Amino acid sequence: MGKEINKTSLITITIYVLSFLLIYFIAYPLYSGRGVDLFNQSNVIYEYTKTQELQSYYELAQEFKNQGLQQVSAYQNINPLEKDRINIAIPENLDISRLINDLDKIADNTNIKSSSINFGKSNNNSDSNEKLSVYKLSYTVNGSYNDFKNYIRVIENNLQLLNIQKLSFRPDKAENLKPFESYQFSLEMEAYGLK
Repeated sequence: MGKEINKTSLITITIYVLSFLLIYFIAYPLYSGRGVDLFNQSNVIYEYTKTQELQSYYELAQEFKNQGLQQVSAYQNINPLEKDRINIAIPENLDISRLINDLDKIADNTNIKSSSINFGKSNNNSDSNEKLSVYKLSYTVNGSYNDFKNYIRVIENNLQLLNIQKLSFRPDKAENLKPFESYQFSLEMEAYGLK
């Protein structure tokens, strides 16, 4: 029985010593403000807040990824013929010589005579067209009023996006024409291409 008491006493003493060491080295420094923060509580809080912040960034990135996938899917579902029409309306690289040639062909097909063409790239880029290159065209044609109306109708129905900014006309000064038989029409237009 004496040995059992010794074992019990030994276990009791060990528990008291461990309790004392636990209180003295861990609990007392944490609550007294003296000693070393063994668990580095401020770093744990910092890491927790950093983890929460990274988690919110991850969720935002997942949302952007899903939106991007939806946009790609929507683009892939566009009919290829419609994509071609969009590329004609606002081409990636606007070919000014092709555009002027097309305008001349339209003029020939509607009995209009083109007399002068001037063009240049516009420097006036507002916020609304920051992704577009804007080209200014000044175009002078001669013909009857009805032929000119047909000319404008064909331009209006053309797939190439043209914006008529200014239109003016006056009687043609050719000597062999009757008054008001032919007019000189001056157009200022904008054509667009992607940057």
